[in-house]
Amino acid sequence: MKLNELKKGETARVVRIDAPADLKNRLMSFGVIRGAQITISEYAPAKKTLKLAVNATMIALRFEEADHIEVAQ
Repeated sequence: MKLNELKKGETARVVRIDAPADLKNRLMSFGVIRGAQITISEYAPAKKTLKLAVNATMIALRFEEADHIEVAQ
């Protein structure tokens, strides 16, 4: 399942990140790594971006960036 398939309030663990190196490095700097727990806080209008919590850090990602992150509940 991809991160952008989760609904608001759902939590999952990162299984794999299949992204270009620059995006992967950016995600890792936010704590989005294999095994990290992520909770979806909210979706922006028209689902262009999503706000999520990674451990104690709140970040926002574009919907297409979240499509590179595979998660499991």
